[in-house]
Amino acid sequence: MPRKPTQKPAVEKVDEGVDHAALADAHRALDERSRTIALIEDRYGVDLPYNLDVFIARAQQNAAESAMRLIEVGLLLIQIRERETREVYDSALERIGIAPRFAQRSMQAAIKLQDRPAIQKLGVSKALELLSEDDDTLAALENGGTVAGLALDEIESMSAREVRQALRDERREREDERAATDAIVARKDQRIHTLESDRRKIKRSPLRDQVTQLLADMDAAAVDAASLLQQLRNGASTVRAMYADAGEDIDEDVTARIEQNFQFASTQLQQLVDELGE
Repeated sequence: MPRKPTQKPAVEKVDEGVDHAALADAHRALDERSRTIALIEDRYGVDLPYNLDVFIARAQQNAAESAMRLIEVGLLLIQIRERETREVYDSALERIGIAPRFAQRSMQAAIKLQDRPAIQKLGVSKALELLSEDDDTLAALENGGTVAGLALDEIESMSAREVRQALRDERREREDERAATDAIVARKDQRIHTLESDRRKIKRSPLRDQVTQLLADMDAAAVDAASLLQQLRNGASTVRAMYADAGEDIDEDVTARIEQNFQFASTQLQQLVDELGE
């Protein structure tokens, strides 16, 4: 009987260069993400097919409407508060289901923002952050001005937390400037008090009477000079900070302008020092 030809074992075909394990992991991750999105859609879906720009626009619209509703709540509460006793007003808050703190904030928003539609469009969180600014600052912001160095479109692109931090930094800087000015004024008052005390100890003369007013004017001028020098330093620091925040190098003409002002002030001070040394 003739022998059957020996069959060669089948050789498994291997795709060179393909990481099948990684490919399987990618498929599993994709399936998992699809299931997650399906669950999100089922639980939190809205009447819109997903599109990032469309969802952002809808969220902005709802945020603006929320700010307007907050202002309306504030207007209603103002009416209730002015017409009813405190006891009835407190009872009304309980019936509405809002806390006194929220009620106070909504009334503040109504008073300051009811005629400021551009700020209302920022949404509740950012609008509330701006409540501590004075009316002139808010009016300027609506008309193209800035607050804490930020224009309205810049605030719109920031998160509420970033807006809060920027406002806090700006207020802290204002407080530092106010403290520096108060210290200068306090030193002036003390100096005037000392000079006045010394003056009483000196026998008065017609010449002394003439000099007294000149000395008072010099005292005031010295304080004004110190305040202006502080303003010069603060201005330069603010300009540099604005360029740094924008991620840009400071323009050469701006640097030259700052240095020119500093040089002029330095020259005047040096002349004063030279006169004192004579």
